[in-house]
Order: sequence, then structure tokens, then C-alpha cells
Amino acid sequence: MRSNSEDRATNPIKIAYLLIHEPSQKTIATNVFEARTVWERGVGLIGMRALSENDGLRLTKTSSIHTLGMNFSIDLLFLDRSGKCLGYKYALPPNRIALAPKGACEAVELAKGGLRRIESLQIGDRFLWRRRG
Repeated sequence: MRSNSEDRATNPIKIAYLLIHEPSQKTIATNVFEARTVWERGVGLIGMRALSENDGLRLTKTSSIHTLGMNFSIDLLFLDRSGKCLGYKYALPPNRIALAPKGACEAVELAKGGLRRIESLQIGDRFLWRRRG
């Protein structure tokens, strides 16, 4: 198995973002990479040992995600085009499929426990993206 640092060194996913929960102004993750191609979205986090608490993967143009072949649970967030939360799951275990709610255009896979940083997460909360320099 590869380490997380090896994953980042060989991973073609290059664009990193901060993910901010607008109502609380809390930064949920500081190192979210965007999967931009069909290949990157399909492979996703497969082969990684785990996500560090500030890591995540942004999957655009998706109607579902899977944790098939993964070795760890993730928190999952489904957003619409404006960044509004349409659905979320805490600690989605390996080898599961999660369908996006109607209107979702992206999914965000976060380290297990990442969404628990928001004390009162609700459907309809807005999330902001800030591109890392």
C-alpha cells in the first residue's frame, strides 16, 4: 500500500481547495483536490490507506459515488451548483454506493469525522470553495 505522501506525489489530481461551511465560517478541509477527468473520478481514493483530517476529494459531474475497494470510511457531502448542501452522510463504510440527491452536481469525500466539525450541519447550508495558492 502507498502512503498518503506517495499518493499525493504520484496523483494526477492537482487543483487544491479549502472547503468552508458558510453559516459557521468554519474551514472543514484545507486540502481538497478536484477530480477533473472520468478516470480521476472513477479511481478517486482507491489505493489510499486513509485521508488525513484536512484532506478531501471533490468530484464534479457525478450522480453517485462508491467506496468499492477502499479500506476506510469517509464523510460525504452532496452539493448543488451554488454550493448548497443537498445531502450528507457520516462515516460511509467501504464497499458502499451512495446516490446523489436530485439537483446535486458534485460530491465531496472527506476524512471520517470531517463533517462533525460543523455542530449543526443542515440540508440547505451553503459551502464555499477557496482555491489554494
